[in-house]
Amino acid sequence: MVADPTQPRRRPDLPLFDPDAGEVPPPTSVELYFEAPTTVGLLRSESEAIGRYRFVAAVDAAREAAMAAALDVLHDNALLKIGYHARQRTSPVTVGVYGPGQLYLTRVAHTMAADRKNVLHTDLDRVHDHIYLGEYGIADEDGQRWPVDLYSVKKSITSMEVHYRVALEWSLSDSLGVEWSFPDGSGDPRELVEPALAQYVADYPRVICRDQVRVESLLHRWNVRDIAHPPKFDPDAS
Repeated sequence: MVADPTQPRRRPDLPLFDPDAGEVPPPTSVELYFEAPTTVGLLRSESEAIGRYRFVAAVDAAREAAMAAALDVLHDNALLKIGYHARQRTSPVTVGVYGPGQLYLTRVAHTMAADRKNVLHTDLDRVHDHIYLGEYGIADEDGQRWPVDLYSVKKSITSMEVHYRVALEWSLSDSLGVEWSFPDGSGDPRELVEPALAQYVADYPRVICRDQVRVESLLHRWNVRDIAHPPKFDPDAS
C-alpha cells in the first residue's frame, strides 16, 4: 500500500514537561544536545548588531530546518520495547517485540549558553538546542505506554548529526549564498568561509550549555556533535 502523501508522517510528539511553567525534565529522561557551528552564531550576532535582520531570520530558519531534519531521524529510528523483553548477557539489545510510537519530547532552544557555573556567555550567539526524551512512549501497535529503546536512539545519533548539518548548511547557502569549508582544510565541523568568519573561531572558546531547566540526575546527556565526531580531548572547559 502506498502512503497517502497528504497525511502527516506520524502523530505529533507528546510534551514531556513544560519549562515555561517551571517544570524540569524527569530524572529518567535523556537529553540530546545539538549545537550549530561557531560561525553561525557569529553571523547571527554580528547581523543583529548592525540591523541586518534578514540575515538573523535566515539563521533562525536554518536552525529550524536543521532541527526538523534531526528529529525526523530520531522518529524514524527510535523504537519502543513492546511487551516482555529478555536481557542478554553480552549485548545491550534485548529480545522481544520492537515497534514505533509517539515519543514524549520537549525542546528547549537557546541562543546564549550558560556554563556549568551558570554563567551566561554573551560574547556571541551560541545557537543550540536541548531535546529531552522521555523514558516511555505510546506504541502505535496497541496504544499502550512502553519503554523507549535507548540503544536504537543512540545508534542513530551520527545520522541525526549529519542530517542536522546538511539541512543547516543547505538552508543558509540557499537563503544567503554563504559558503562552507573545514577550518585550515581539515577538522570538524565545517564553518562559514564566505563571509570570512572561520578565522575568528579560535577567539571564542566552545561553551557546552548547562540548561537551567535540567536536573543533574538525568539518565543520560548525549552531546550529538561529540558522539558523531569524538574529540581528542574534553572540549568542555567552561
